[in-house]
Amino acid sequence: MSDETFHLTKWYLDAVSEDGRVLVGHHGELSWKGISFRHASVLLRDRAGQVTERWASRGISAPVLEEGSVRWTSLRPAVDGLWKRAEGGAGNAESGSFRLLATAEGSVDWSCLVPAARVRATLPDGSLLEGSGYAEKLELSIPPWRLPIEELRWGRFLSGGSSLVWIDWRGAVPLSLALLDGRRVAVVSIDDTSVVLADPPGRLDLLPTAVLRDGLLGGPVLGRVPGLSRTLPARMLRVHESRRLARGVLEVEGGVRREGDALFEVVRWP
Repeated sequence: MSDETFHLTKWYLDAVSEDGRVLVGHHGELSWKGISFRHASVLLRDRAGQVTERWASRGISAPVLEEGSVRWTSLRPAVDGLWKRAEGGAGNAESGSFRLLATAEGSVDWSCLVPAARVRATLPDGSLLEGSGYAEKLELSIPPWRLPIEELRWGRFLSGGSSLVWIDWRGAVPLSLALLDGRRVAVVSIDDTSVVLADPPGRLDLLPTAVLRDGLLGGPVLGRVPGLSRTLPARMLRVHESRRLARGVLEVEGGVRREGDALFEVVRWP
């Protein structure tokens, strides 16, 4: 692999407890232009709604896939958790892998590892979080600033009886993808307030309840990678990310109605 070859592996894991606490974890490994870098981050929302973030580039370990579950144990930012496939209902959702994009330059591969999980995680402050959660992995051999995307919408909804995960790209190569209980389903539309399904007919309505993050990636996120902010194109440093916690209501064919928590984000390129 030459120094010019770009490769990024990114793990994403989350959990929401019944008392409203939130854990969003990332682990990333990047190699490009002589830069080899690993980082981990944890975003936490406490019972009072206060949001904090912790970052680390040393003493970190990647999540591990174990018989359909994901284990993440890392000395920094001090998290130890198991994302175990839930039993019954949404827990019957199967994992799946999809090639979202393939060009002469490279590809984007997405793996929905645990669409519906029961999570038990020890947080950096030593407290225990138990709740419902989700885990995925993304692999890119195309630099993000060269993706044919102007806007990205991603989200996941969990209820005791259903799970829904969605991806929506807008730009030169548009893409809309949704997994209902682990199965790919046809999409009518995806926006900031709803996901409408065609087959089977269904609709998820989102009522945002909390802002988890809203701002540019350039400073507080990418700026933490030594030497990377000076290497990246200016366009990448101006990418805006908005991440929300929401209450969701999913109605599907047959009159089935489910309520649950959703996490979703909107990313916009300048």
